[in-house]
Amino acid sequence: MKSKRILLQMYSLLLKSLQPKVSLLLILFGILQPFNSKGQIIISQADVALVENFDDMGQTGTTFPTGWSAVRHTGDKTIGEALTISVSDGSGGSLEGKMYNVGTTNATDRALGALSSGSTGPRFGAGFTNQTGVPVLSIELSGVMEQWRSGSSNETNEVYTFEYSLNATGINDAAASWVPLPKMDLAEILTTTTTAGAVNGNLPANRAAISGNIDLTLAEGDTIWFRWSGKDASLLDGMYAIDDLSVNFRSVRSISILPVELISFTAKPHNNATRLTWITASEKNSDRFEIERSPDGRQFETIGTIRSAGNSNIKNTYHFEDRRPFSGTAYYRLRQVDTDGSHMYSRTVPVKRSPSKEGLQLYPNPVRDVLYVSFKDHKAPEKIFIINHFGKVIKTFACTGTEYNYSLPVSDLQPGSYVLTTSERKETVKFLKLN
Repeated sequence: MKSKRILLQMYSLLLKSLQPKVSLLLILFGILQPFNSKGQIIISQADVALVENFDDMGQTGTTFPTGWSAVRHTGDKTIGEALTISVSDGSGGSLEGKMYNVGTTNATDRALGALSSGSTGPRFGAGFTNQTGVPVLSIELSGVMEQWRSGSSNETNEVYTFEYSLNATGINDAAASWVPLPKMDLAEILTTTTTAGAVNGNLPANRAAISGNIDLTLAEGDTIWFRWSGKDASLLDGMYAIDDLSVNFRSVRSISILPVELISFTAKPHNNATRLTWITASEKNSDRFEIERSPDGRQFETIGTIRSAGNSNIKNTYHFEDRRPFSGTAYYRLRQVDTDGSHMYSRTVPVKRSPSKEGLQLYPNPVRDVLYVSFKDHKAPEKIFIINHFGKVIKTFACTGTEYNYSLPVSDLQPGSYVLTTSERKETVKFLKLN
């Protein structure tokens, strides 16, 4: 039995040593393509986990794994600047805020780590593209969070927050919609330490398993982006790493128990309003639904809140009316919030409304230099407001109260979607500014 066990161990070591060479041959012959021309990681087979153990960085490597990148998220240096990577075992009197290839000295077992400082709070991640040939209906994530350096304060516990996006173009896309998944956060383990110093992230006391599920529909060719973001953490300087990250694109929905089982969500024009209706099959520890609206499907604002049933095993139907809808196309979604503060989003529903034949009218739309506003069959308001996609009023125009037509200079606006409304807020109209 002993000789058989030795033979099995030798066989395992042989396979491990050959694996990089076999993978290289597969890449050269086009059988395996680990990433596309945009640098995104390819998932080519559904229901089979892709595991990144970061060991390919090597004992002294200063290059990110293929498809991975990092930028400065916070700090007193240039925000958004690409970050480099250095080798570390967590030791050193005062380490620089940046990315690290971490592991014990000369060890082949590596992990991708980050350290935040007053100058730099790193953000790192990668994009994963569906090329499985089938729609992906859920993603199973798991990994190991390792702490390689204790912080110098126990007053603030450090966390690298995890988020994912279905419409981002990169890890630092500020215009994209990012959804948090707290179960995949890299959270400080040694929360009571007061002295900064290296610790062994491979020891059980300094590491923790993390996992989370995402229910979605990711079509063939679509990409999902994952990122972890640190904050400005002057004097805290703990080092946290992700290892053995497993990404499984599933062709079935996850079997996790959702706090709210949403059967349907619709939005339709109803007289002068837009009527939203949604039905739940069951609810567990649900606190509320926040109704969000967007002029472009990217930047959303909250326009209302409906209290939920809380705990229920029967169908519940909810209604909400947007009584100041946009003209043209608007996008709606639900943000379901649990009693513990966690939340999840519904699918996004577009609603197209024809411009009003009476009342407030804009032209041309889209516009470049001058926007003409006409008030039909009623007195003009005292003021006209232009609102950006963050919901902030950026221009205000005074009206005479007797005129019905106004020309508004808008050439100084940045290209994008805006909303025009009035002091009475009887009507709201969306318009698009061109270069």
